[in-house]
Amino acid sequence: MKRDDHIIVRDRKSEFDIAPVDGEPYVTPEVTQVRQLLEVFDQRTADAIASLNGVPDSVMDEPWSLKMGGQTLFTMSKGSCIRKWVFSHSAHHRGILSVYLRMAGVEFPSIYEE
Repeated sequence: MKRDDHIIVRDRKSEFDIAPVDGEPYVTPEVTQVRQLLEVFDQRTADAIASLNGVPDSVMDEPWSLKMGGQTLFTMSKGSCIRKWVFSHSAHHRGILSVYLRMAGVEFPSIYEE
């Protein structure tokens, strides 16, 4: 499966199946170095921003479904999906990472101004 087949708004796709019954499942890229991780993250971020450029509100109101093996896991508007599962969920994981780093004694700047 192409690495960008799951992008929600580009190409007006209405669903993404992470393990389609009649196709290849999505494969997470193998990353073994921090440098690779940052490169993949930066490229995916640039792809996501580019895919949102010029998208009208009417497209963001269209329904989108996440599926696995043909079974619908959830359906919500594209805009709500991006807000919940991209922006909010990313912030959630950043918070978890910051807790683990602090527990490990790693010093880094606060995510909030002090």
